[in-house]
Parts: sequence; C-alpha cells; structure tokens
Amino acid sequence: MVNVKFQCVFVIDKLIYELGNCFFFHELMHALRVVYLQYWLGLDLETSFQLHLDVIKDAYCVPKKCGPKEV
Repeated sequence: MVNVKFQCVFVIDKLIYELGNCFFFHELMHALRVVYLQYWLGLDLETSFQLHLDVIKDAYCVPKKCGPKEV
C-alpha cells in the first residue's frame, strides 16, 4: 500500500512539473499582451510597455542551452 501511495505522489509531482514547463511564466504571459490591440488602448502605455519589454528581453534575449552548446 505504501509503495502505491509513493508512486502516485511521484506521478502527480512529475505531472505538475511537466505542466509547469509547458507554459510561460506569469510575468511573461502578462507582458505578451502587447500583441493585442486592446493593450494599446489602455492607459500609462509608456511605463507599462517598457516594463513588459524588459520582461520579454530578459526571457528571450539571453543565450539558452541547446544540447552541448550555447545558442
């Protein structure tokens, strides 16, 4: 019985981990709103755009590991 419980907990933990890796982190999802027209109709665009742009740059404008080399 203990072994089955351990296996279930392991599988659930792995599933949660995999689901977490399938989606962007919250700040990046929020920053990607810049692609929608509604974003540009909002207030305080100068400040929010720069903050969102910084988040996008931090996520994508850095070298990422791709196999044995950095890309």
